[in-house]
Amino acid sequence: MLPPSGSPASIGLHEHFIVARAAGELDHTSAGLLHRQVKDAWEATGSAGLVLDLSGVTFCDSMGIGVLVLLLRQSREQQSTLVLTDIRPGWSASGRSLACGPRRPAPDRAGAPPLAGAGRPG
Repeated sequence: MLPPSGSPASIGLHEHFIVARAAGELDHTSAGLLHRQVKDAWEATGSAGLVLDLSGVTFCDSMGIGVLVLLLRQSREQQSTLVLTDIRPGWSASGRSLACGPRRPAPDRAGAPPLAGAGRPG
Protein backbone atom coordinates (compact mmCIF):
# COMPACT_ATOMS: atom_id res chain seq x y z
CA MET A 1 0.00 0.00 0.00
CA LEU A 2 1.45 3.35 -1.02
CA PRO A 3 0.77 6.45 1.00
CA PRO A 4 -1.72 8.94 -0.44
CA SER A 5 -0.16 11.66 -2.59
CA GLY A 6 1.62 14.20 -0.39
CA SER A 7 1.47 11.90 2.63
CA PRO A 8 4.61 10.39 4.19
CA ALA A 9 2.85 7.20 5.36
CA SER A 10 -0.02 4.82 4.83
CA ILE A 11 -1.75 3.91 8.08
CA GLY A 12 -3.97 0.96 8.94
CA LEU A 13 -5.03 -1.12 11.89
CA HIS A 14 -3.99 -4.74 12.46
CA GLU A 15 -5.63 -6.36 15.47
CA HIS A 16 -4.90 -3.84 18.26
CA PHE A 17 -1.90 -2.19 16.62
CA ILE A 18 -1.61 0.73 14.25
CA VAL A 19 0.64 -0.18 11.33
CA ALA A 20 2.20 2.77 9.53
CA ARG A 21 4.34 2.33 6.43
CA ALA A 22 6.55 5.35 5.86
CA ALA A 23 7.86 6.08 2.37
CA GLY A 24 10.19 8.57 0.72
CA GLU A 25 12.25 11.10 2.61
CA LEU A 26 11.69 11.60 6.33
CA ASP A 27 13.00 15.14 6.63
CA HIS A 28 12.00 18.69 7.56
CA THR A 29 9.23 18.76 4.95
CA SER A 30 7.56 15.46 5.87
CA ALA A 31 8.45 14.75 9.52
CA GLY A 32 5.74 16.97 11.02
CA LEU A 33 3.06 15.49 8.78
CA LEU A 34 4.10 11.93 9.66
CA HIS A 35 3.97 12.78 13.35
CA ARG A 36 0.54 14.35 13.01
CA GLN A 37 -0.81 11.37 10.99
CA VAL A 38 0.43 8.80 13.50
CA LYS A 39 -0.54 10.85 16.56
CA ASP A 40 -4.08 11.36 15.23
CA ALA A 41 -4.44 7.64 14.47
CA TRP A 42 -3.08 6.70 17.89
CA GLU A 43 -5.48 9.02 19.69
CA ALA A 44 -8.48 7.99 17.56
CA THR A 45 -8.02 4.24 18.00
CA GLY A 46 -6.71 3.83 21.53
CA SER A 47 -4.53 1.05 20.13
CA ALA A 48 -2.11 -1.14 22.05
CA GLY A 49 0.78 0.31 20.10
CA LEU A 50 2.35 1.32 16.84
CA VAL A 51 4.39 -0.62 14.32
CA LEU A 52 6.25 1.83 12.07
CA ASP A 53 7.68 0.20 8.95
CA LEU A 54 10.62 2.26 7.70
CA SER A 55 11.50 0.04 4.71
CA GLY A 56 10.24 2.63 2.24
CA VAL A 57 12.22 5.52 3.76
CA THR A 58 15.00 6.58 1.41
CA PHE A 59 16.46 9.36 3.58
CA CYS A 60 16.13 10.47 7.19
CA ASP A 61 17.59 13.65 8.68
CA SER A 62 17.56 15.00 12.23
CA MET A 63 13.91 16.09 11.91
CA GLY A 64 12.96 12.52 11.03
CA ILE A 65 14.89 11.18 14.00
CA GLY A 66 13.18 13.84 16.13
CA VAL A 67 9.76 12.49 15.10
CA LEU A 68 10.82 8.99 16.13
CA VAL A 69 11.78 10.39 19.55
CA LEU A 70 8.41 12.17 19.82
CA LEU A 71 6.62 8.92 18.98
CA LEU A 72 8.66 7.12 21.64
CA ARG A 73 7.62 9.74 24.21
CA GLN A 74 3.99 9.41 23.17
CA SER A 75 4.15 5.62 23.48
CA ARG A 76 5.57 5.96 26.99
CA GLU A 77 2.90 8.47 27.99
CA GLN A 78 0.21 6.08 26.75
CA GLN A 79 2.01 3.06 28.23
CA SER A 80 1.89 1.40 24.84
CA THR A 81 4.42 -0.19 22.52
CA LEU A 82 6.41 1.36 19.67
CA VAL A 83 8.10 -0.98 17.21
CA LEU A 84 10.30 0.35 14.40
CA THR A 85 10.97 -2.16 11.62
CA ASP A 86 13.31 -2.33 8.64
CA ILE A 87 15.66 0.35 9.88
CA ARG A 88 18.27 1.06 7.22
CA PRO A 89 21.92 0.21 7.94
CA GLY A 90 23.61 3.13 9.63
CA TRP A 91 20.49 4.08 11.60
CA SER A 92 20.99 1.42 14.24
CA ALA A 93 23.77 -0.99 15.10
CA SER A 94 21.20 -3.35 16.62
CA GLY A 95 19.91 -4.73 13.33
CA ARG A 96 16.65 -4.59 11.43
CA SER A 97 14.19 -3.76 14.20
CA LEU A 98 14.05 -1.82 17.42
CA ALA A 99 11.31 -2.23 19.99
CA CYS A 100 10.66 0.52 22.49
CA GLY A 101 8.30 -0.27 25.34
CA PRO A 102 7.68 1.24 28.75
CA ARG A 103 10.76 2.78 30.36
CA ARG A 104 12.83 0.43 32.44
CA PRO A 105 15.21 1.49 35.20
CA ALA A 106 18.83 1.93 34.15
CA PRO A 107 21.17 -0.85 35.25
CA ASP A 108 23.35 -0.23 38.28
CA ARG A 109 26.74 0.93 37.01
CA ALA A 110 28.54 0.71 40.37
CA GLY A 111 32.01 -0.67 39.78
CA ALA A 112 31.65 -0.43 35.99
CA PRO A 113 34.25 1.42 33.93
CA PRO A 114 33.38 5.05 33.18
CA LEU A 115 31.40 5.79 30.05
CA ALA A 116 33.33 7.34 27.16
CA GLY A 117 33.28 11.12 27.41
CA ALA A 118 31.79 11.01 30.91
CA GLY A 119 34.77 12.56 32.64
CA ARG A 120 35.12 16.24 33.42
CA PRO A 121 37.57 18.35 31.45
CA GLY A 122 40.85 18.71 33.32
